[in-house]
Amino acid sequence: TDYHMNLRHFYVFAAYFGLTVAWCLPKPLSTQGNGG
Repeated sequence: TDYHMNLRHFYVFAAYFGLTVAWCLPKPLSTQGNGG
């Protein structure tokens, strides 16, 4: 029973973390990509 709850929390955390990273990455990533 806890497996579904943990899985749901994991997906929520993964989605939130992914959105944050995807929103914060492009700036430094683009700079390094163009500069490198």
